[in-house]
This record gives sequence, structure tokens and C-alpha cells, in this order.
Amino acid sequence: MGDTQFSLVSLAIDAYVLARNSNVNFQQEAEKLAARVGVSAPKTQEADQVSLQRKEVARIGNLEPTQSNVRQNLTILLTILKDIYKKRNDGGDPALARECQLTAIKYVTFVYEKMNPEPFVDLASSLGIFIPTKVSRSQKATHVASQAVNNPGHTLGKIWENIGTTAHRPEYASGKVELAPTGNQLSDGVESYALILNGEKIGEVLMVPEKAAVSASYQVYSDQDYAGYNYGENTKDFILFTSANYSSNFVDNIPATLSIVDGVPRNLFVSPQMHGLVTVENGRPRVSNLKLNPPLPIISGALAPGSNISLFQSNLIVDGGHNVVPDQESSATRDKRRVLVTGTEPGRFGIVQVSSFVDLHELGNLVARLPNIGSAVNLDTGGCDLAGYRATNGSFTWLGDVNASSITLFGVRSNSNGPKLAAR
Repeated sequence: MGDTQFSLVSLAIDAYVLARNSNVNFQQEAEKLAARVGVSAPKTQEADQVSLQRKEVARIGNLEPTQSNVRQNLTILLTILKDIYKKRNDGGDPALARECQLTAIKYVTFVYEKMNPEPFVDLASSLGIFIPTKVSRSQKATHVASQAVNNPGHTLGKIWENIGTTAHRPEYASGKVELAPTGNQLSDGVESYALILNGEKIGEVLMVPEKAAVSASYQVYSDQDYAGYNYGENTKDFILFTSANYSSNFVDNIPATLSIVDGVPRNLFVSPQMHGLVTVENGRPRVSNLKLNPPLPIISGALAPGSNISLFQSNLIVDGGHNVVPDQESSATRDKRRVLVTGTEPGRFGIVQVSSFVDLHELGNLVARLPNIGSAVNLDTGGCDLAGYRATNGSFTWLGDVNASSITLFGVRSNSNGPKLAAR
């Protein structure tokens, strides 16, 4: 290094010492000087702080959660996350924010599985992770009473079907399953079939071929998504729609499990009991088995800057063409069911509506025997049983409850007609 260049570097060091105790915009001046002498500008105090934050998030991420460290480490992550969002107008640091949230997911999962989650509910919600609370017996009774008033036929039918024996019925495991075209013509090539078991119609199947000019979408009831629009007989926007994952908080419109809409998180709680994860990207859904595919890398991709990926979590019913609902470990309650299916051919997906009352194991046996089915996840058909489709002749068919409402929605839109949202 020549004498002149050495003198300039020395000057830069002196300037750094002086600027730390003055109002000089040191970063700007140092960068000008660095450009002249060909050396990197020294870091500012703020840059040092970000570097320390990154190291702290990495340290916490490399630790195994324990009962003694979860609260402290979640608090540190929250503090860093608040600092990031405070600086959002100055550019923020979305990559570091994503690392904070992914690390927090791991810690909250530990809390949910190993500890009493109640003391952590507020802390977790500040990190975007809404832990579902247990429903008391009185709340369940109130819910059933409400359903009996609002939808007595379905409620009484459900009660009747669940009285007596709980043994699985053999026809759902070995009966003859057929699909018969209904003659209903849906837009853009969406196919409509009657679902027939041993010669009796028990439901409907709506399939979207690989090259159909439609786009799948996942939404949550909020100002950003589908609030203010009618997804019933007056809508012109959707060919087909259905409630998606389960809802836990109708006041704040928060899904009960993992939910991301076009890269924006709605709930980052990953339920350890639900192994089906639906990813909607470029207008097509795919299903992942969370027993085989860890969720954090998938969530990380969905939260990346500029992402248009949506995610939601639910019960996995079929995987690799096989029923994966354990015979004894899943709820034996019989109900009308609806599932989202993906085909063995890339890009093919659809909705299967089973209008007879079945339990989840029977449902898995039935759906796995449909032709060319790869995976299936259960959709919400409880108090949020909203679903229907429109044929090209304008006729509308309800698959769900005409009076129901839902805070989560899986829909199929036409690509050829453009958006035609009908206001409430």
C-alpha cells in the first residue's frame, strides 16, 4: 500500500472516531472515502446491532427448547421482531423477521406438546402464533344447541347416525365405488360427477383437469381477502368454493391452525395432530404429509419477500393413494364430509362431497378407492359448512349449509372471465 493510500485509510479511521461523538453522517462520508481508496467502509452502530440480532436469533434457533428457556427465548425473539417492524419504513429486515418467526414456531410447538400453553398465549400471539384454547363441555353443549336451532335436520341426523354401534361399515372399505357424469356443465372444463357406492348416490365429485383455465385460491375473512363479498348464489367470481381449515376465533377471524395468504401470515400455529399441509401456488394446490416433510422449510418459502404462496393445515386423509386415518386413533364421529383431493397427474385436483354420514376412517377408505387420487385433506363442515358451485347455465348447487358462514375459504376462479366480485 502506497503512502498516500495509507494516509487516507488512517484518515478514515480518525474520521470514524470523531463521527461516533458528533452529528456527522459517518456512514455516508465513510462510503465516499472508501470508494476513493478501495476499502470497505466501517460498520455503523446500527449495522452492528443487526449483526448481533442475527447472531442471537441463530443462537436461539440452535438451542433445543426446554421448560426453563422457552419464555426467555420467546421474549427475546419478540423484542427483536418488534424492533424489525419498527424499522419497516426504513426498509426493515424481512429475512431476519422470518427467522424470528420460524424459530418461535419451534418453541411454541414445544410449549403446546410438553407444557401448559395457557401462560404463553399472549406472548405467542404477539409473534403471530395463535394457540387454540380448549373448549369446555358447556361451550360444546352451547355449540350443539346452536346448531340444533339453526340447522335442525343436519344436527338431528348427525346425532342419530352416532347412536349405537361405532364399528366401521364394511361397504366403505370394500363396496363398489363409481363416478357417473352428472351432465352439469361447469366453466373452463371443471368436471362434475355423482359419487356412487354400491349403486346408491352418496355425494358429488368436482374435478379440475390439469389444463383447465382456472386458479385455486385460499383466503381468510379479513379486509385484505374476501370480506364484503357474497360467496353464495349471487357470486359471479367463483365456479366452486368451500370452507377450508378450521376456525378458532370468530372475533378476530383467526384460523385454528397454520394459515398464510399470499405470503402474509394469518396464524403460524402448527398443530402436531394435523399432518396435511395444503400449498397453493400459481393457481394449483398440492398436499404435503407433515410426518414426512418438516413444515418449517415450507413455511419459510411462503413467508419469503414477494411470495404469493398460500398455506393451510388440516387432517390428512389420503396420502400416496392410501388411507392414512388410523382405525382407532381418529374421531369415530360420523358426519357429512368434504375433502380436497389432488390427483396422481400434476395439476389435477378437486372437491369430494360425501353427503352420507361417515367417520374419518370410512372417509379415507372411500376416497382412496376413487380413480387417480394421490392425496386428500379434510375440509371444515361443522358450524362453518359453506360450500357450493355454479353451472354454466346459471344454476347453483349448495354442497354446504345455505345459512353457514366461514372465515376460511378454498375457491376455484375462472381465469377467462376475470374478477367479477358480487358485493354483499
